[in-house]
Amino acid sequence: MITDASDDMVNDCYINADVFVMPNIRVENDMEGFGLVAIEASLAGNMVIASDVDGIASAVIDGKNGYLVESKDGEAFLKKINQVLQEKNDLETRKKTAKFTAQHFDWSIVTKRYENALKELLQSGTK
Repeated sequence: MITDASDDMVNDCYINADVFVMPNIRVENDMEGFGLVAIEASLAGNMVIASDVDGIASAVIDGKNGYLVESKDGEAFLKKINQVLQEKNDLETRKKTAKFTAQHFDWSIVTKRYENALKELLQSGTK
């Protein structure tokens, strides 16, 4: 098991993968965060098939940069994996996936969303 993979090694894995599967399950008292790994995979052009768990649903936009599947539903995962593998997964499709993700999840966009949310919180607290 590799525990110390370099960024280049991880990126090579993303680029050479046909699909990225993220079958997370809910764990009591351990909330899944935003889903940064799903963003990284889709920036490399991978369609992400992920559990509809916690923050992952904010990072995977169904049909655009991936698909959300009910957690622990192995049959649904298998069906979606087969569907993605049978669909046209050429360079143009991978570029569209990466472009969509960059347009919606670039750090400048995400940080602006956080900034706006914090401003709203501060304003609502002063009323």
